Amino acid sequence: MRLSFFLQKKANLAGENRLLKFVVLIIGAVVIINSFVLVYALNHEKTILVPPVINTKLEIVGNTAPDEYIRVFGRYAMWLALNYSPATARSQFSELLTLFAQEKYAESRKTFYGLADTIEIGHVSSVFHITRIIVDRTKREMEVKGSRKQYANDQLIEDKEKAYRIEYRINDGRFVIVSLSER
Repeated sequence: MRLSFFLQKKANLAGENRLLKFVVLIIGAVVIINSFVLVYALNHEKTILVPPVINTKLEIVGNTAPDEYIRVFGRYAMWLALNYSPATARSQFSELLTLFAQEKYAESRKTFYGLADTIEIGHVSSVFHITRIIVDRTKREMEVKGSRKQYANDQLIEDKEKAYRIEYRINDGRFVIVSLSER
């Protein structure tokens, strides 16, 4: 009698062991599926922003943004960089520097603050009227064309059509300038 009880108990333990192994496999499969769903959700999450310089609703998914978002920030960056007076240049350049990539900040800060010193000493003012913005998403750059007028001591010193290139990237929905240069 004891032998049959022992065999039955051993069979029950073996069955329980198989059941626990099956449960562990199910939990492992659920964790793996959950990981894939989480990665998909993070890459396809939509962020809707309405910052002060944008008056329409825009959607940003992952590290891609619509052309309108890129154009608005390009227009904003060019306004900060090229519409200034001796009284506003330094503060506008400080705000512009917040848009620059972290690795380009020090170099850009030196350039723009040097320009601010020149503007303040020479009493130079500038106005830039944008006529066209061309976005190239494959190269992650845009070309901004327009008319630039510069004044020194209220005298017109330059009135030319100019084109500027902005290299950019989108980091987690944030527009970041890599470089801003005249063509």
